[in-house]
Amino acid sequence: MIGFTFLSKRFDSSNPDDVDAIADPYGVFADDVRAFIDEARRHGEVDKLSHQEVHRLIASELALPVPDAGVTL
Repeated sequence: MIGFTFLSKRFDSSNPDDVDAIADPYGVFADDVRAFIDEARRHGEVDKLSHQEVHRLIASELALPVPDAGVTL
């Protein structure tokens, strides 16, 4: 049940720990992910999403694999 709780947790783009939790797994692309999150926050697009939905949005918009999808960055 703990995993479910984490996946359903809403992302808070104003919380540096939340941003780091999303960006850090992207390795060398972490700064690009942080910039994307900043831009998405300005448009109000990310704070209504779960962490997993933010990862999917990043994968879609930045053409990066979702972390833990078996791809090393």
